[in-house]
Amino acid sequence: YMAEFPYQEKWLKANEYKVIKGKVYRVTYSLNEELAKKKYEYSNFHPVFCRPFFHDVTDIYTAERNRMLTIPVDSLYYTPNNEELVYLCLANRQQWIPVAYSQLIDEKLCFNNIEGGIACILATWDGKQLSMLSDPFVVSSDTGEIHFLNPQKCTHDVNLYRKFYMAVKGYFYSRMIGGVIEGSNRADFNNSDTLFLVKEAPYRLYTVAHLKSDKAYRYIRYRGAKDSYCNIAELSFYENRYDTLPMYGKIIGTPGCYGNDGRREYTNVFDGKTDTSFDFKEPDTGWAGLDMGKPCKVSKAIYTPRNDLNFVYKGEMYELFYWGKGKWNSLGKKKAIADSIVYTAPKNALLYLKNHSSGKDERIFDYWNGKQRFW
Repeated sequence: YMAEFPYQEKWLKANEYKVIKGKVYRVTYSLNEELAKKKYEYSNFHPVFCRPFFHDVTDIYTAERNRMLTIPVDSLYYTPNNEELVYLCLANRQQWIPVAYSQLIDEKLCFNNIEGGIACILATWDGKQLSMLSDPFVVSSDTGEIHFLNPQKCTHDVNLYRKFYMAVKGYFYSRMIGGVIEGSNRADFNNSDTLFLVKEAPYRLYTVAHLKSDKAYRYIRYRGAKDSYCNIAELSFYENRYDTLPMYGKIIGTPGCYGNDGRREYTNVFDGKTDTSFDFKEPDTGWAGLDMGKPCKVSKAIYTPRNDLNFVYKGEMYELFYWGKGKWNSLGKKKAIADSIVYTAPKNALLYLKNHSSGKDERIFDYWNGKQRFW
């Protein structure tokens, strides 16, 4: 059984856990003797597998998502000899790490116990370094279909908002779905009007919401959705949709936060810091808002979800890379002037955005249907 947090009442079975794993090994005290013997059979046995105190348990954790991955020889840069080991590698930042190996049989490579929803590359090992044997490719989590990411000569603009993603399907961001912005002229918010409904998880640092009401309200708030713990990092209100200076008022809300240590109270929502957030002590009924002192018209709101500090931040230096010809190629450094950054990149390329100013969390992605798709 597994859980995101130890205090969760309901733990999930390993094969119900939705984080994409690709390959799962269980660390053991005993040596995997069958695998350990392989290093004497092959001259190009990668060090990862030389002292294997682990066993492959991918099938336990993936259930019906467990697949055999088959790569035809015509997808490779060259044809390896039948005795040469070929490694399936997954990315760790800008490095490729072997997670499985196979040999060419009947003009194809087969890798057992692989979960879809991953980006991989094939390589050989000469005792000192990996040599790439293929372009990177992604494996569909639904069908197991393989798509190779070979950069094209034609280019397109890519709008980037993040350098990393949260493994649990954007956990904190998804908690905003179903949250509402409400206006009222009563402090208890009886007879309140819904001005905006959050319908999708935010994908950028600042999301603009245009509020639908011509009425004036003294009290404006964000009320979290069910089971959301009212997770939100920042919120600001504007009288007119073109205003850049936010409205001010007395901060109001439901007191109490997780841990009861005062670090995640409702006041964080209006402190101007996107790295602090509200985490209410109860899953429901939490809210944070402003008392304007008198009825005011509000036309716009800008909100930031509780986050992991991996958005694009104004003033920080970034560098975009694409994978081509067996290595990472830089598309140049840029300083962000907003919460997004735009590059011109080859189509159908595997990409990697590095922040030179702060943070270490970075992950490969491609650009699919106008959005970043992380792997």
